[in-house]
Amino acid sequence: MDENNHNFENLQPPSLIERMDVLSSKLEILQQEIKTLVQQKYFMENKISDAQGRIQKILNKLPQTADTRQLTLLDNSSETAHE
Repeated sequence: MDENNHNFENLQPPSLIERMDVLSSKLEILQQEIKTLVQQKYFMENKISDAQGRIQKILNKLPQTADTRQLTLLDNSSETAHE
Protein backbone atom coordinates (compact mmCIF):
# COMPACT_ATOMS: atom_id res chain seq x y z
CA MET A 1 0.00 0.00 0.00
CA ASP A 2 2.91 2.33 0.66
CA GLU A 3 3.93 1.82 -2.96
CA ASN A 4 0.54 3.09 -4.05
CA ASN A 5 0.84 6.18 -1.88
CA HIS A 6 4.37 6.76 -3.13
CA ASN A 7 3.15 6.76 -6.72
CA PHE A 8 0.77 9.59 -5.92
CA GLU A 9 2.97 11.61 -3.54
CA ASN A 10 4.44 13.80 -6.23
CA LEU A 11 0.99 14.80 -7.44
CA GLN A 12 -0.50 17.81 -5.74
CA PRO A 13 -3.87 18.30 -7.32
CA PRO A 14 -5.09 21.88 -6.97
CA SER A 15 -8.81 21.10 -7.18
CA LEU A 16 -11.24 18.90 -5.32
CA ILE A 17 -12.17 17.07 -8.53
CA GLU A 18 -8.56 16.19 -9.21
CA ARG A 19 -8.16 15.02 -5.61
CA MET A 20 -11.21 12.82 -6.05
CA ASP A 21 -9.67 11.39 -9.22
CA VAL A 22 -6.48 10.53 -7.35
CA LEU A 23 -8.47 8.89 -4.56
CA SER A 24 -10.53 7.02 -7.10
CA SER A 25 -7.35 5.69 -8.73
CA LYS A 26 -5.98 4.60 -5.34
CA LEU A 27 -9.27 2.89 -4.55
CA GLU A 28 -9.22 1.04 -7.86
CA ILE A 29 -5.70 -0.22 -7.17
CA LEU A 30 -6.64 -1.31 -3.65
CA GLN A 31 -9.74 -3.11 -4.91
CA GLN A 32 -7.62 -4.99 -7.45
CA GLU A 33 -5.12 -5.94 -4.74
CA ILE A 34 -7.94 -7.18 -2.51
CA LYS A 35 -9.36 -9.22 -5.39
CA THR A 36 -5.93 -10.79 -5.96
CA LEU A 37 -5.55 -11.59 -2.25
CA VAL A 38 -8.98 -13.20 -2.13
CA GLN A 39 -8.10 -15.36 -5.14
CA GLN A 40 -4.81 -16.39 -3.53
CA LYS A 41 -6.59 -17.21 -0.28
CA TYR A 42 -9.15 -19.34 -2.11
CA PHE A 43 -6.36 -21.14 -4.00
CA MET A 44 -4.45 -21.85 -0.78
CA GLU A 45 -7.60 -23.08 1.00
CA ASN A 46 -8.15 -25.54 -1.86
CA LYS A 47 -4.55 -26.74 -1.67
CA ILE A 48 -4.87 -27.25 2.10
CA SER A 49 -8.13 -29.11 1.68
CA ASP A 50 -6.61 -31.39 -0.97
CA ALA A 51 -3.59 -32.08 1.25
CA GLN A 52 -5.86 -32.91 4.20
CA GLY A 53 -7.74 -35.35 1.99
CA ARG A 54 -4.52 -37.05 0.90
CA ILE A 55 -3.30 -37.26 4.51
CA GLN A 56 -6.63 -38.76 5.59
CA LYS A 57 -6.37 -41.42 2.85
CA ILE A 58 -2.90 -42.33 4.09
CA LEU A 59 -4.11 -42.47 7.69
CA ASN A 60 -7.02 -44.68 6.67
CA LYS A 61 -4.58 -47.18 5.16
CA LEU A 62 -2.61 -47.47 8.41
CA PRO A 63 -3.52 -50.34 10.75
CA GLN A 64 -5.96 -49.57 13.53
CA THR A 65 -4.70 -49.62 17.12
CA ALA A 66 -6.87 -52.69 17.76
CA ASP A 67 -4.94 -54.55 15.02
CA THR A 68 -1.84 -55.69 16.92
CA ARG A 69 -0.54 -58.12 14.27
CA GLN A 70 1.93 -55.64 12.85
CA LEU A 71 2.90 -54.38 16.28
CA THR A 72 3.66 -57.95 17.33
CA LEU A 73 5.82 -58.40 14.26
CA LEU A 74 7.71 -55.25 15.08
CA ASP A 75 8.23 -56.33 18.70
CA ASN A 76 9.52 -59.76 17.59
CA SER A 77 11.89 -58.29 15.02
CA SER A 78 13.43 -55.92 17.53
CA GLU A 79 13.99 -58.79 20.00
CA THR A 80 15.70 -60.95 17.38
CA ALA A 81 17.88 -58.05 16.33
CA HIS A 82 19.17 -57.61 19.88
CA GLU A 83 19.97 -61.33 20.43
